[in-house]
Amino acid sequence: MFDFSKRLISEYDGAIDWERIDGLLEEFLDSEEGKPYRPSGTHWVPLVIEYALRYEVAKLPEIDRRVMQIVLFGLFPEKVSMAPEAAPEAIRETRAFWTFLQRQYGLKNAAGVLALLDPGAEGRLRKELADPSNYGMAKSFVMAGEAAGFDMTTQEGMNEFMAVYNARLGLPPMPPAGALPGPDDDFDFGDADDEDDPHPDPSHSPKERAEMRKKKRKANKKKRK
Repeated sequence: MFDFSKRLISEYDGAIDWERIDGLLEEFLDSEEGKPYRPSGTHWVPLVIEYALRYEVAKLPEIDRRVMQIVLFGLFPEKVSMAPEAAPEAIRETRAFWTFLQRQYGLKNAAGVLALLDPGAEGRLRKELADPSNYGMAKSFVMAGEAAGFDMTTQEGMNEFMAVYNARLGLPPMPPAGALPGPDDDFDFGDADDEDDPHPDPSHSPKERAEMRKKKRKANKKKRK
């Protein structure tokens, strides 16, 4: 059984306890609510949890209606590179997960979250995702690159678009690989899934982020052996 009383993000170094979270997600996928998502896995719920932990809370029960409002309709449109057409899928998966938490664990805040994720939530999120005025600087850059035909899921693609972008502005050539702006600058193109990075890279899809987390955990286990 999942222990909801424990912190999921370290107060010392900001590391997220993905091992425990992934265990709960596996339990969800084995449940009646999660079975439809078993073939492809959870894509959006891990991102919802990550943004909530990075910016608002330390434990799952602290994700209430207010926090979910901030994450889905504030942080997602600002930071996550996702098409507006993905909104219904993101809302449905999130709704299914919190339905599971309410039924299986009687999570007190689940009712408020589910009230927010009403039938109108899909259209609302779609509208917010389609509004460029909501985009943060990093997301605006990524979305512009994608619109121009560059593969913004790779460092090479981002480098190529940055070169074109700088040339259009009459700026000097971009710095060599490894010298791109860091998380404290306007653009953060660092290690997208470094668990100690409080600025998740919006250029990677939730599925890619999940795969990268699994690979990193396996590598860390090998180091400890």
